Amino acid sequence: MSSFFKRSGLVIIACLILSGCFGRLQPVYSVMSHPIPSTAKSMSLKKISDVIELSAMNRKWLVEKQSPGLLKLTFRKKTHVAVVEVSFDQSSYSIKYLNSVDLLYNGGSIHRNYNRWVANLEKDIEMNLQKSAMNR
Repeated sequence: MSSFFKRSGLVIIACLILSGCFGRLQPVYSVMSHPIPSTAKSMSLKKISDVIELSAMNRKWLVEKQSPGLLKLTFRKKTHVAVVEVSFDQSSYSIKYLNSVDLLYNGGSIHRNYNRWVANLEKDIEMNLQKSAMNR
């Protein structure tokens, strides 16, 4: 009976370890046409760009201006690198995956940390656009 419990315990531990490994990959999270808050729609494109840049920099993303309404953001954490493109106008913004290093990207799935980083960026952009519009 004792060996049964030992084997069962080993099987349970193995399952827990394996489930942790497989749970790391998730479908790539993209932000598509997220509406600009209604209070911020009268902001200039430059002001919207400034708010997005500040939101990104506060989350430790490096910002490269590509053209009006288009930014390239790079996030580095240890050996991991994520690069996204943020496109925006006065009605919406989108965050699209460009490339990554050491995040297990396979064409449709990526390490869950990437999704968390992008979701946090989206949340901060939304919050900062609302704050900025209220402070005008």
